Amino acid sequence: LVIVLIIVILWLSFRSWRGILLPLGVVIIANIWTVGLMALLGVPISHSTNLLPILLASIAVADGIHILHRYYDSVRPNRSAKEIVLGVMEELNMPVMLTSVTTAFGFLALNTSRVGSVGDLGEFTAIGVLAAMVFSMTFIPASLSLMRLPKRVIQREHNPVLRRIFAAYGRFVVEKKAYLMGFILLVILWSVAGFPQIHVENNTINYLPKGHPARVAYEEVNRHFAGTTFLTVMVECDEPDGIKDPRVLREMAALEEFLRKQPHVGATLSIADFIRRMNKVMHADDPAYDRIPADTVVEHGTEWVQENGRWVEKPVTFKVPGKELIAQYLQLYEMSSKPEDLANMVNYNYQVARINAFIDTESSNVLRDLDHKVRAYIRKNFHSAKVELTGTSELFLAINDLIVTGQFRSILVSLLLVTLVTSLAFWSVRIGVLNAIPLFFAMVFNFGFMGWAKIDLNIVTMLTSSIAIGVGVDYAVHFIHRYRWLLRNMDEDDAVRHTMVEAGVPIVINAVTVGLGFAILMLSTFISVRYMGLLITLAMFTSCFGAISILPTIFVIFKPKFLWPKEKKEKIQKEKLQGQK
Repeated sequence: LVIVLIIVILWLSFRSWRGILLPLGVVIIANIWTVGLMALLGVPISHSTNLLPILLASIAVADGIHILHRYYDSVRPNRSAKEIVLGVMEELNMPVMLTSVTTAFGFLALNTSRVGSVGDLGEFTAIGVLAAMVFSMTFIPASLSLMRLPKRVIQREHNPVLRRIFAAYGRFVVEKKAYLMGFILLVILWSVAGFPQIHVENNTINYLPKGHPARVAYEEVNRHFAGTTFLTVMVECDEPDGIKDPRVLREMAALEEFLRKQPHVGATLSIADFIRRMNKVMHADDPAYDRIPADTVVEHGTEWVQENGRWVEKPVTFKVPGKELIAQYLQLYEMSSKPEDLANMVNYNYQVARINAFIDTESSNVLRDLDHKVRAYIRKNFHSAKVELTGTSELFLAINDLIVTGQFRSILVSLLLVTLVTSLAFWSVRIGVLNAIPLFFAMVFNFGFMGWAKIDLNIVTMLTSSIAIGVGVDYAVHFIHRYRWLLRNMDEDDAVRHTMVEAGVPIVINAVTVGLGFAILMLSTFISVRYMGLLITLAMFTSCFGAISILPTIFVIFKPKFLWPKEKKEKIQKEKLQGQK
């Protein structure tokens, strides 16, 4: 579907076979190289890396769109194909390399999440992006230089309707800059107002639609049984047979009682339950003995003694250490059943035991609340042994923490790397910061939209930000580069108007292609992947809007001189010297 969509957009943009086949060739080759390299290195397709072909298909086409658009704009009947291609690549080599490198760095930042499959996605997408750059800078120019000039473009202007629309928008930006800046500030305020409504929640079963068989089965099991998720409390004593100590077992039983009172906990199970049951059975099923034996057990009974030559039954009191009585219960149990029956609850030397609590949800908020309550209870009430929490609930929480905190780190690292690389490329930290402004706007809008739309912040939706930063930086780089190129012979207002036509058109075509490519993810069965497709698509469009609206508005309002190219500075310096003379 992504390939079909790319073909349609390329056809509408260029109306020629070369305009379709050359960028599409780069997409196919980049995918083959990247997935083939994964196979050679033995890296598996996982829940993260299965997105890679769609990511590459959407991203790899971008450089080809810019090169072809500039090629069609430069076609003249009195110039050869070779001359045109050389001129185009002289102008675009730097922005094509820069956008590819910044995109690669943006994806490499995914490694900060410390989750292996997410790191694989970042590494191999970066490799694919660089492969696409190599073929965009070699395969496409080489092919164009061998082809005849397109007659249709020689006879009339390329993309006349889009050019007129963007020429009008360029005039609007210059003439109505105050209104546009006010609109941008309102959008930012609306987005920030949505931040408090963002809900952090990760529940993997909610990734499936409500009628999906797996979700229906999961909900039925949780409705009729104790629960599919479990929290395990590991209890470790200092010495063997420590679990047989009545104090340890009483604290285990008390903890189970506490757990059973918590919401969503369906049942608990431990060796303490077996001891309580055996104690009750050995006392004729008297409910009063449904408990752990005391440290010293006092039993009242009778025994037959010989007295005056006769056997008489007399009352007697026994005192038995509770630990010894428990050991006898366990020995009786092991003799009458399979010894491995208790293997899931206690180890062979009775030094380590566990309590299983069954939970009927995977909601990270429920699991987090339960984790906090249990840890607080253990600190206050459990003193006879060392205790630690584990189980699938703790695993879900650990993964959630790794992903969410890791992705916040990835976002910061991505922004810093993008700013650093563009600063080095333009030899200006201020220009590097300018490149990050549309990305920052897109991130603010996306998080605000998630708050207003009640989209949960979870493992999958957190990935969108780093991906959007890596891909969305392209638009600002191309706009700033073309603006500075034109600024050599124009003032700021004229440069903005011309940049809007010459760079704005391919930027928007690029954003539509990439954005709609990611929108294909909205057809996924998984609800979270649908949201991921929606959020990345929004990020592409908002970062594109930032590049063609926020940046030019800043240029015409503040007219920053640090954007002046070397040629313009030298020209103004010469004019000043001549004026002084």
